[in-house]
Amino acid sequence: MGLAVSKSTHMTTLRKKTDTEFKLQQITFQRSKLAEQMGLQGDGAPDAGLKQQDQQLEQAQKMLETILKILQTYLETIKKLVDKEVDLAFKGLFG
Repeated sequence: MGLAVSKSTHMTTLRKKTDTEFKLQQITFQRSKLAEQMGLQGDGAPDAGLKQQDQQLEQAQKMLETILKILQTYLETIKKLVDKEVDLAFKGLFG
């Protein structure tokens, strides 16, 4: 991969990572609102619909957390490639 392509890939992946983090924040907010609604019912048994929504949000959250870990690993790999390409370029110029 060339340096320009690596940097472009890094920027695209960074945008995806930021978007994933934002989606995780939204899900966390939605789950806290659901927990608040379940707590306000006060009868001891949460509404089945609210519980199902929370389970769906939890699954989405776990999936996004997995995606985030993959993106972070990919970003680290790209950074190593960029560093290596810069080293090779300097060795070519000054070596």
